[in-house]
Amino acid sequence: MITRQLSASVAALAAACALAAAASAQSLPIDVVEQAIGAAESRAEPDQRWAFTSTVTANGARLSARYDPSRPAGEEWTLIEPAGEDALSDEQRAVLNGLRRQAEADRQLMVEGARQDYGVRPYVREGLALSDESATEKRYAFRPVDDVGLTSPPDSNGPKMAEHLSGELVIATSEPMLAEVRLHATESFKPNAAARINALDLAWRFGEVEPGGPIAILGSDTRASGRALFRGFDVTSTVENSDFTRVEVPAARAE
Repeated sequence: MITRQLSASVAALAAACALAAAASAQSLPIDVVEQAIGAAESRAEPDQRWAFTSTVTANGARLSARYDPSRPAGEEWTLIEPAGEDALSDEQRAVLNGLRRQAEADRQLMVEGARQDYGVRPYVREGLALSDESATEKRYAFRPVDDVGLTSPPDSNGPKMAEHLSGELVIATSEPMLAEVRLHATESFKPNAAARINALDLAWRFGEVEPGGPIAILGSDTRASGRALFRGFDVTSTVENSDFTRVEVPAARAE
């Protein structure tokens, strides 16, 4: 994915790579990590749909839009800020179009349970080791794997990103509970002949969508720079997901 659209949509890559993996039944090697991810999965409500607001700041351009899967097909995203699409800059319009391309955007954010289509478990199953800890959290290093959406395209023989990345998993120790997953490049690399990544750092922050409710990605941070197709790019973006509300989707559209 990143090798196809490096200069256009690194923020979209962050959302897709975070949750592209299919579920894995494999147990994790460290009890506290297994407990934390299992606790997040146990809160899943796979059949529940959610409206939420996403606020994106990309290279200083800010945009807020609300997603509601109960709205008519193709109209799930409603622009909140700026008021009116005529007021959008080119960069804001690109962000809004990227949001609108996300199918079932609420489900892509959720940490799901046994029947999950998306998840974090497959990312952290190799090389997991405690790297740092404090009174409130534990940090674990891990090696990202190539079979969870980090190839171009996934499961192909094409360029692979995972071998150039390091992973970090953060567990809040009070419960324990999943808090953050981070992937970052340790050095510059070429994902293909036409591109070079000088810096890449992707982080996803997790929390509950309502008190005692499901665990989802409540925020993400993306930093990327390099060159693609002879053009340089430098992207810094943050996404905040908030104001989750339960909605009902008509049965015909839920299929």
